[in-house]
Amino acid sequence: MVTADTERRKRFQALLAAPGPAPRGDLDALFASLDPVEPEALIGRWRGAPFPTGDIWAFLLRQRPLVRWHGKRFRSPDRVDALVMRAFGLTFAAPLGAAVLRPVAFRGTVSTAMIYCWLPIIDHFRAEAPDTLMGAMETRGRLRTYFALFREADR
Repeated sequence: MVTADTERRKRFQALLAAPGPAPRGDLDALFASLDPVEPEALIGRWRGAPFPTGDIWAFLLRQRPLVRWHGKRFRSPDRVDALVMRAFGLTFAAPLGAAVLRPVAFRGTVSTAMIYCWLPIIDHFRAEAPDTLMGAMETRGRLRTYFALFREADR
C-alpha cells in the first residue's frame, strides 16, 4: 500500500526540479524511502522525467531533440513498451523497448522491476504516490540514473 507523505513528496519534487545535478546520496535515500509496488499497479500509460543526476543517461533523457523519450506504457506484466517516444506530435513505442515486469529484490527490497528484452537494462520501481513512481535504471549491475514516472489519464 502506497502511503502519502508530504515531506517525502516535497523532497521528491525538489530533487526532480533541481537546477543542477542532484546529489546521488539524496536520490539514493529518497529511493530507499519509497514504497514497493506490485506489477498490476503499473498497468497504464506513464509520462517520464529524468532526475538531474549529471550523468549521460539523464542528459540524453532530458534533451528535447526531434525524437525524444516520452515515458512508458505497461500493457500487462508480460507486455511493456519501455521506450515510448514522441516526434512530430505522435507518440510511438521504440522496437528495442520491449520489456516485462517481474518482482525483483534491489537494495534489500522486493518491488516491481522492468526487464528489457533486447537491452541489458533493468528499471527498478518504487512508488512515491499511487500516480507517481521513481525508477532506478541499472545496466549490467551498475546503477546509471534515476527517473520519475507520472500516470497519464486514460483517453
